[in-house]
Amino acid sequence: MDIIPITSANHHIFEVFTQDYEAEFSAVTRKEPNAEGRFALEADWKAPNQGFYAFTKGKPLGFVIRGQTDEGRSDIAEFYILPCYRKQGVGKQLAFAIFDLFPGPWQVRQIPTATEAIAFWRTTIHEYTKGNYTEDQVSDAHWGEVIRQCFETRSK
Repeated sequence: MDIIPITSANHHIFEVFTQDYEAEFSAVTRKEPNAEGRFALEADWKAPNQGFYAFTKGKPLGFVIRGQTDEGRSDIAEFYILPCYRKQGVGKQLAFAIFDLFPGPWQVRQIPTATEAIAFWRTTIHEYTKGNYTEDQVSDAHWGEVIRQCFETRSK
């Protein structure tokens, strides 16, 4: 798998993927499309965030947006793997790659009703950290109450 930064030259892929992401996630967020059938996009790959695609054999598989908290903790702001590539280790591989790229403190948050996302992140983070992480429920300014995992990564 290749990890490729999202740039102005390839952001058109991001625009397509985020429409799919928002449509799929609308069952949890209750967001509705506008009159043209498009969702308002909240995901932003531009600074201060950093966006990356997962590519293999010239095809995009998904994306991740890394943000940063006011305390300097890296944050998975957005994460999406195309449904046809799920349950094949692609998401775990992308998550591990991003954690390795940015050593230091991390957090990953999920909406409590996003049960598949919670299960994915618990399993992925547990494997990556060998169980060395904490989990709590916190109030998020945008999403309300969220499940949060916190951990540290080290340079590889």
